[in-house]
Parts: sequence; C-alpha cells; structure tokens
Amino acid sequence: MSGRRQEETSLDSLLSVLEGERTAQKRPGSELHLNVYDMIWVNDYTSRFGIGAFHSGVQVYGREYAYGGHPYSFTGVYDVEPQRAVEVAPGLKFRESIYLGHTHLTDREVEELVLSVGKEFNGNDYHIFNKNCNHFTDALCMKLIGARTPSWVNRLAYVSSWMPFIINCLPLSWITPGGVEVEGQESSQLYSQTPGRGRAVMEAGTETKHD
Repeated sequence: MSGRRQEETSLDSLLSVLEGERTAQKRPGSELHLNVYDMIWVNDYTSRFGIGAFHSGVQVYGREYAYGGHPYSFTGVYDVEPQRAVEVAPGLKFRESIYLGHTHLTDREVEELVLSVGKEFNGNDYHIFNKNCNHFTDALCMKLIGARTPSWVNRLAYVSSWMPFIINCLPLSWITPGGVEVEGQESSQLYSQTPGRGRAVMEAGTETKHD
C-alpha cells in the first residue's frame, strides 16, 4: 500500500512540474538576461590589482540594451543583437549570460521604459567609474523587475571609490567620452526617434565609448 502511495506522490509531483513549465511558457512578457563582457583593454591594466573590468547589457525581447559614452548631450543608450556588443566595441569579449528574472511588460512598454531611463544617461555624462554601462543596466533592471544586477559586475567602480589611485593607471580617453567608433553610421540615429531597431543610439557620425 505504501508503495502505491509513493508512486502516486511521485506522479503528482511530476504532473505539477510539467504544469508549472507549461504555465511558464504561456506567461506574457519576456525573460531578462544580463550579458556580461570582459573589457580586454582595461583588464590589461586593472588585472595587476586583481580586479576585473566588465561591460554589461540587458537582454529582453530579443534585443540587448546598453550604455556608452560620446561627446554630446543626448542619450548614450543603444541596442544591439544579444551577445553581439563586440561588433560595436571590438575590445570586448563575451563572458556569460545571467538570468535575472521575468518582466510582464510588453515589448513597447519596455522600449518606453528604456527611453525614460536613457534620459538619465547622456553620452557626455559617461565616466568609467562614476557613471558607466553597469550603472545603466542596474538602473534598468530595477525598473523592469525590481532587482539589481550582481555586484561583481561593477566591482571596478566600487573599488575605485576607496582606491582612487587606480584612475591614474588608465588612459584619460577611457575615463570620459570619446572612444569606439560606431559602425553603420548611415543608419544610426537618436534612440528617442527609433527605439528597438538594432541601431546605435546616437546621431550619424558621432563616436561612442563602451565600458
């Protein structure tokens, strides 16, 4: 008798798991992933202190949103195909994708939220320690799912607050805007005009710096 009860319990557990998976598949919205990249050129300098430098982007609805610097007073937020940021900034190397949660917002609502957060991240405000891509992805995730990104992703910015001499080890061009040239300039335009279409979020002919 006990054997039959165990079989029934196991069957019920299996059915519950399968039902949960079917429910998850039917849920509206999109999964949220944080795509993390090694910043190869910065790591050459910071590795001597045992610190890794990373770039990150938020993947949702098949796009990856990130932030980079440029010399102008409009948003530095842009979008690319997931895990393809290296095509915009060749000095990056994809490291890993971290599942963060699920948003029930629609594709359009996510785009509008990115636009809103992007207003706080102008290209000329970029600073590799004080306001970088990881600050943006953390802010965006808080808006989307109420959760923060892993603290180690932005560890370099934290460490620099109590080891300020690190900034003297980096070229000035890496600290503030003016670095990696955006490809496909003819199709590049302000994100506020055409969000979510795989274009860098800058005016044609400008430059952006990615961290």
